[in-house]
Amino acid sequence: MFPLLSEWKNGLFSTEETFLANLCRLSPCAPSEVDSSEDSPDAERLLSCILEEHLSSLLLWRMENPIPSTEPMWDKLQDMFSSDAWASIKEQDKLHRMDCLLRQREQANIEACLQEQNIPYLLYKGAAYSRLLYPKPHHRFMTDLDFLVAPSEFERAGQCLVRLGYNLAFQDKSYAQLFVHPTHRSHVDLHSSPGHPSQIQVSFDTLYTNSLPTPNGGRMGSLLDQTLLHIFHLCKHAFLPGFVRLAGFFELRELLLRLQEDDAALQKRARQFGLLHALRTSQWMLAQLYPGALPRDNNGNNMRIEYPLIAMLRSSFRNAETSPSLFQSTGRFLYLLHCIDSPKQRVFFVLRQLRRVLRM
Repeated sequence: MFPLLSEWKNGLFSTEETFLANLCRLSPCAPSEVDSSEDSPDAERLLSCILEEHLSSLLLWRMENPIPSTEPMWDKLQDMFSSDAWASIKEQDKLHRMDCLLRQREQANIEACLQEQNIPYLLYKGAAYSRLLYPKPHHRFMTDLDFLVAPSEFERAGQCLVRLGYNLAFQDKSYAQLFVHPTHRSHVDLHSSPGHPSQIQVSFDTLYTNSLPTPNGGRMGSLLDQTLLHIFHLCKHAFLPGFVRLAGFFELRELLLRLQEDDAALQKRARQFGLLHALRTSQWMLAQLYPGALPRDNNGNNMRIEYPLIAMLRSSFRNAETSPSLFQSTGRFLYLLHCIDSPKQRVFFVLRQLRRVLRM
């Protein structure tokens, strides 16, 4: 029991994560927002967090364009890091810029191929956020490119990628395929749905109907839909290292702040998608990292029962050096079950997890 209490005391975010979250806000503080980084971070852990989370480019941009309230924190950071530490950060920034050029070229080629074949598609996840939320595309590090297509076009879209030299590396026949280029190792995720039907109720047609045009002649989801899809992805993978980086919470803050005036529409859309529980959970998570960023009524505090479990889980996964423990695996299962609205979908989810266990 005592280790669990310790994990809860550690909170949802580490001191280093909170420090970086305050430095790297994508927009200035909301009127009611307060600085939540009272403790001094450890220099070695802070540098490790910056490099592992791929925040170097965003950090250097913010250093040149600081939010006035964070200036004392920048002074502290300058004193904290050695010249070697800054050299590591600048080197990662260079790699991000080079990677971004490759990614932009590949994205343009893929979009051109899809358009040539008259395949409707939506930019998804980082491919959309890097355009929508960041000053420069390289500020948002990406491990892959994500595209959403209609289920009826799933096979043809895959053939486009094969023509461009990509190989199919993984396939979930229901909704996802992973393609990898053998030369430059670029990864492309092709989706016919944002997630398994047992976890989200939304069709490609619904998303495409409300979509917005992009400069390359493609489409991306509306701000409302992108916010909910981001919440779905963030909540689904919140405790898995490498799946949701700290930047995911920066993006969540920006998306929810932009939708403050449309909260009723957001709640209605979340109910349609079966993501009302996930929305409230994400609002609570954000309130822990950015106190006061959201109005009190919208910070998820009407669902307190599950939150000690959430905080303990994220802290324990963050500090884990081995495979997940029984507590972590069971807790994550209960958490994911909590994020599903529909009783019918919960039954499907439980059956799907049982089938996975039986196959092991």
